[in-house]
Amino acid sequence: MGQPNATYSFLGDTANQALRDFYVGNWVNATWFISANIAVDSSDDAYSAVFNPNALGFDTRESPTLEPERDASRKATELNMSAGYAVGVIRSTFGVYLIHDATEPTG
Repeated sequence: MGQPNATYSFLGDTANQALRDFYVGNWVNATWFISANIAVDSSDDAYSAVFNPNALGFDTRESPTLEPERDASRKATELNMSAGYAVGVIRSTFGVYLIHDATEPTG
């Protein structure tokens, strides 16, 4: 049996590690998360939030499915994953957004 035409990479704990990298910890009875994925607007401001976990909702209607698709012309197999989900704010009064100046400090 020869080498496979496609290379499969199992992420294992990679996705969980990404979540752990953004986790700061517990402080003053609150769980703190950080992310570098916060956009800065044209006024050099950035938004953040403080909220109770019951303020947000995450609904998974369709579990993730993986479907291999063979491409004979490329001698490769493509893996396609799909899932159905929805996110939303359930109780807007359970949180507040904060806006902060995001300019780089000088001096």
